[in-house]
Amino acid sequence: MNATNNDKIKKILKELKENNPDVESVVLSGPDGIVIDAILPSDEDPLLMSALVASILMMSKKSVEKVKKGLLKRVLIEGEEGSILVIQTKNNSILGCVLKKKAKIGLAMIELKRAADKIDEILGEG
Repeated sequence: MNATNNDKIKKILKELKENNPDVESVVLSGPDGIVIDAILPSDEDPLLMSALVASILMMSKKSVEKVKKGLLKRVLIEGEEGSILVIQTKNNSILGCVLKKKAKIGLAMIELKRAADKIDEILGEG
């Protein structure tokens, strides 16, 4: 990926976080869990976050396949203090975000999908 594409992806992630006050952090990971880019609070480790979303997606895909429910669309994990939302882009990157406690989940899902579509266009898979 060239520097121009890196800048475009950074802008997409930044806009996702800035346009939705419920988004605390966002990470784009490769299918192997390697960080492509991230917008995180200073106390969060991008390597850990990237590995986390990749693991969540991988286990969820296997679970959906095991019970024969088709292709995985997204993963939503809800905790007492917030949620984690994870989707896979068409180019097999993994886009995940951490949401605040009272986040508007539906809106976050729409915005995460839009961001994934923009990333796919940049990486030539849209």
